Amino acid sequence: MEPIRTESMANHATGVRPQQRLFERYLGSIWRTGLVSPNTGVWVVFSRTGQVVDYGTGTGDLIRNLRAKEYPGVLLGPAFMGSVRTRKGQSVPIAFMWIPEDTPVQ
Repeated sequence: MEPIRTESMANHATGVRPQQRLFERYLGSIWRTGLVSPNTGVWVVFSRTGQVVDYGTGTGDLIRNLRAKEYPGVLLGPAFMGSVRTRKGQSVPIAFMWIPEDTPVQ
């Protein structure tokens, strides 16, 4: 997967927010149809080098619990929260998290 900085620079020139482009690219089915549960959001996890390593739907606590089960010992940095829109204009909360330098798992 591409580093986020490449994604960001490419989208800056088009005027589309990078978080919207990431949403459309990695969570395309949700972008097309919307969320099934309105109390849910979407999330993206980045590696230390800025590559997308995982993405999905759920809340912040759910994400951390899932990652801990899948990758015992992994730590996730604080989330940057934002909002993106589906093709039909529905607002969707989005969380961006990263694997910090001090985590024992990459």
